[in-house]
Amino acid sequence: ILRSNDITMIESSLPTFEALCEHHDPSSLFGDQVYLQQYESVVREYAQLASTRPQPNKGDLSRSVQLRWRNAGLSAIKSIAASDALASTSGRQIDVIVPLILENLWTDSVEWLETLLRRIQEEEKVDADRMLRRRTSVGTVGTADTGGNDAAVFTESALDADKLAEEDTGVLALQCLKSIFIVPNRPQIHGATAALLKFIFDRIGQGDSVVTLGQDRKNDSGWALTIYNFICR
Repeated sequence: ILRSNDITMIESSLPTFEALCEHHDPSSLFGDQVYLQQYESVVREYAQLASTRPQPNKGDLSRSVQLRWRNAGLSAIKSIAASDALASTSGRQIDVIVPLILENLWTDSVEWLETLLRRIQEEEKVDADRMLRRRTSVGTVGTADTGGNDAAVFTESALDADKLAEEDTGVLALQCLKSIFIVPNRPQIHGATAALLKFIFDRIGQGDSVVTLGQDRKNDSGWALTIYNFICR
């Protein structure tokens, strides 16, 4: 399934993978090296779906289809992050999944990242039904009474939908990151922090700006500080 390049088939496999992660006994990873290798291979292949980098074997994909691939990978990572196996020594795949989560959160716009943080805070306070009703209401308002300017409204609505879809993917990535750091497991948090720092140093090595220094160093900002503040909450 994972090598099929069929996004619909892969999406249909996610509930089964979620159930496996939920009921998986981490002790089974200790004694059977063949099973451990198979587990690690499946985790890597699911996680790799979340990559933001172009995948030659997938060809030219529309933005919406790209997001479906990334969402599938992040959904699998979220299941992995919530499993007991991640906290075990044998099943720990932090160095595989954390960089891919951070790829989906990387941006030059701190404002975009802050928007994701606001959304995840809001969505933690309301149940899924209320959020769904609110989005339905917003969608109805945006398409009503176009006044004869259908083309312009359609273009604006499409752009808004793309922006919301990108934000949805970012929120899912934040949920994955939170699942990793929220557990009271010192080795897991240490490993995830090390993976975060490596990702930051790699970005610096590529010439990206991760921190913006404020006047008198009192109001420093930037991607790295925003992410660090989030995981420390």
